[in-house]
Amino acid sequence: MRGVIFIVSDGKVKDAALLVSEELGLPIVTSVGNGVLPILNPESGKAIIESLVRSIDEDLFIVLIIGKGTWSIIEKTVSQIDIARLLMRLELRSVG
Repeated sequence: MRGVIFIVSDGKVKDAALLVSEELGLPIVTSVGNGVLPILNPESGKAIIESLVRSIDEDLFIVLIIGKGTWSIIEKTVSQIDIARLLMRLELRSVG
């Protein structure tokens, strides 16, 4: 699995998803799959992150676009171990 997580202003999630989709030529997706996945609320974000932690699809390339407020709630509801696992699976070294 490869990918990236962009943390953006809460009101800019859809705009950022469209921009990244256009720039990378990736589709906007509504569930885990190859493409750009905007996360608009903490509940779906938690479910998506937990799904990605369980995923072993090495061919998956996903870009998550998450609002700052949503991310701060997700960080409190998803275990730090699962977030670390996700970041390692996405081959990320840091989040800005």
